[in-house]
Amino acid sequence: MKIITVTDCVKSLLRGALPAYTCDPGIGFRFILKPEGGVGLRLDREQIDDRVIAQGGLKILLVGHVVALILDGLTFDSLNTGDGSRLSLTTVPEVVA
Repeated sequence: MKIITVTDCVKSLLRGALPAYTCDPGIGFRFILKPEGGVGLRLDREQIDDRVIAQGGLKILLVGHVVALILDGLTFDSLNTGDGSRLSLTTVPEVVA
C-alpha cells in the first residue's frame, strides 16, 4: 500500500493555515470520513497507527489506517477554479513505457 501523495503546494497551504486554528505544534489536520460520504479535514493529535506528513518540523497532515486504505494511490492537490483554489483528491494515471 502506498500512502497518499501530497503536493508541495498543499503542504504549504496546510502549514500556513495551521496557525489560524491552533498554536499547539502537536496538532495537525486529519483526514476524516464524513457520515454523508466523502472525506474532510479536522484538527487532531497524532495517533498510534497514523501516517504523518510533515513540513518544516510540523505535523501538518494525519492519515489514519482506515482512511489510508481508502485514499491509497490518490494525490492531494490544489486546483485553480473560477471560484479560487480548491483542495482536491485525484488519481494519477500510470505511465506505461
